[in-house]
Amino acid sequence: EIASCLVGSEMCIRDRLYEAASYLVTFVICMWLYFKKDAWKKEGLIFGVFMICVFGSRFFIEFLKNDQEEFEADMMLNMGQWLSIPFVLAGIYFVWRAMRLGKGMKKI
Repeated sequence: EIASCLVGSEMCIRDRLYEAASYLVTFVICMWLYFKKDAWKKEGLIFGVFMICVFGSRFFIEFLKNDQEEFEADMMLNMGQWLSIPFVLAGIYFVWRAMRLGKGMKKI
C-alpha cells in the first residue's frame, strides 16, 4: 500500500539507504576499474559493469520494497524488477563485447 511508505517511514528510509549504499559501491567499483585496471581502454566495459551493478542491485532491493500498485500484489516479480532485467542483460552484453574486443578482434 502506498500510504505505508510515506516520507519518514522506517521501511522507506531503509530501502533508500540500501539503494544509496549500492550506488556508492557501484561508483567505487567503476572508479577502481577505471584507475587501477585500465578498463577505459576496453570500450563499453565500465558502462556494462555500471548497468549490471545498478540494475542488479535494484532488482534485489525491490524484494524489500512495498508494492507501488495494487496489480503488483499478484505478480511473482514487481514492475521494477521486470524493467531491470533488460538493462542487466544489456550490461552483460556490453561487458561481453568489451572483453571480446579486448582480445584483439576487430570492432563491429
